[in-house]
Amino acid sequence: MATAIIGDTFTFHTKFVTSQNVTFIPPDPTIEVFYFDMTGARVDLVAAGTPMTPVAADPGRFGFLMMIDASLPAGLTIYALMRGTDSSTGLEAIVESDVELLTTATTIPSTGGGGLVARFIKGC
Repeated sequence: MATAIIGDTFTFHTKFVTSQNVTFIPPDPTIEVFYFDMTGARVDLVAAGTPMTPVAADPGRFGFLMMIDASLPAGLTIYALMRGTDSSTGLEAIVESDVELLTTATTIPSTGGGGLVARFIKGC
């Protein structure tokens, strides 16, 4: 799980690859960012279908920069769904990323934090 500082910017990144680990460049990758409130209701921070920006030096990698709203509480987990379609197969890749919000860079995440996390891609 990644961590982000409340009131600061955070960049979501993903690289789109097929199940054979071949990079592909989706024509229109998108992102949506949300969390679940105390009642379990989904609250959108970035609307579904929001375009991502290509990273020029790394084909197939896309990013999205967002400001973490200062009104969000520490310890909250926000989720991003990044989608891209492989135009050669028509299959859609969906990448989910979760981010724990912290008040300062020295706060220790309650979920452990740090290290590598396996990400599973649906599709392709």
